[in-house]
Amino acid sequence: MKQKALNIKNIYAISVGRYFDVEDSKCQLVYAPLANLFFLSTPDEVDRLETLVDKGGYNDATLQKLMSLSLLSEATPKVSEDTFCTLHLLLNERCNFKCKYCYSASGRSSAELNMEHIAPMLNYFLSSKRKAVKDRTIMFMGGGEPALSWKILKNATLYAEKTAAENSVVPHFAITTNGSILNDEMIAFFKEHNFTVQLSFEVLPDVQNEQRGFYDIVAANIVRLTEAGVGNYVRSTITEKNVDRIPEMVRYCHEHFPLVKKLSCQQVVDPTYFTSTDIVKYFFDRYYKSFKEGELIAQELGITLRSSSSHLINYSKRERFCYNLVCLTPYGTLTVCPDVSSPVEADYKDAVFGAVTSSSKVEIDTEKFRNITSGSIHTIEKCRDCYARWNCGSGCPSSRRVYTPEIFDAICDHYRRMLVDSLINVLASRHADATGRNLFTDISTKLKNL
Repeated sequence: MKQKALNIKNIYAISVGRYFDVEDSKCQLVYAPLANLFFLSTPDEVDRLETLVDKGGYNDATLQKLMSLSLLSEATPKVSEDTFCTLHLLLNERCNFKCKYCYSASGRSSAELNMEHIAPMLNYFLSSKRKAVKDRTIMFMGGGEPALSWKILKNATLYAEKTAAENSVVPHFAITTNGSILNDEMIAFFKEHNFTVQLSFEVLPDVQNEQRGFYDIVAANIVRLTEAGVGNYVRSTITEKNVDRIPEMVRYCHEHFPLVKKLSCQQVVDPTYFTSTDIVKYFFDRYYKSFKEGELIAQELGITLRSSSSHLINYSKRERFCYNLVCLTPYGTLTVCPDVSSPVEADYKDAVFGAVTSSSKVEIDTEKFRNITSGSIHTIEKCRDCYARWNCGSGCPSSRRVYTPEIFDAICDHYRRMLVDSLINVLASRHADATGRNLFTDISTKLKNL
């Protein structure tokens, strides 16, 4: 249901009758993201609330709760170059893999960061004079494989720890790696410095070998890493090859990598595959079914299964998809997106807003940074009346760049579906805790008797 007056107040009515085996419009999910409030209602009650808002009748107790803006300040932080709290160090553009879906393959080169660029950036990023929160994350990534620049990674980590201590700032370290060249020295270093290691790995041997390669080597390294007690999670790219196999992935992970307790699924970003809205719908319908089945199995096995869409409800509310992060590329330039790091990429010039200069200074073009980060749920027309907008923050800008508007909108349908699913499941859990009964059965019976 579209309720203009309620929508203006960031209150949305979503038809959900299908969850209870009745006509969709007969049951409404009332959702106020900035009040962190949602409940089931009837169309008549939604109409009553719409009329109250339209006529300024704000004394109604339910409406007052819905109009609370308790999360507004959290959702609309001031974003500036002074508030960055996450730094991506893109160490190189070299890789020992040739993944079929790699977004950065076109940017391969011998370019590599050095401490002449990294040290000034860390001095700036970890400075106590900046307004950023004290907990700051440094993530080692690459337009390639960051572990190939191991000596630089070690030196940067040690320098960051020293600089953070001098500034009373708390550093958190992470790395995204394909896991193929991990050795005892690396694993011990990650353990000693409390790294979180994100392993790009497809779990199933046939899929890994077809899409990425080196299954046996990576699998053995994952076992060694987890047995050493290093914080970790596995991130798998979901493509046509494994979209129907998420339940199998969960079981295989539990059996062969029992110390991996978090598995993250991310649908592939591939404009050569998603060429029509029908293809998008077919893929995401299968993804939804496969993921939901996998989620149930994961719960039984003590594994946390996540995707970029499944836990939208758990994200902080946000008016921008990503903010407060900065990326230092192998060329010493600064961007706001790790997906754009090479001069050969089409959007590179538009994405760069600063650099570490030859005189070891961090220079930022403030006006360009503000222009780059100006996109939000308020500036994108199709986001303005969308009930998921405060959860997704208008969607990934990188995906917007590579997809047509029609394809991007079709992918948005999946995110909306997953948000509603999450909200309904929370209500079902609350109902079961409070009454010991099944929400779906109870509401279905009540609606059919109306």
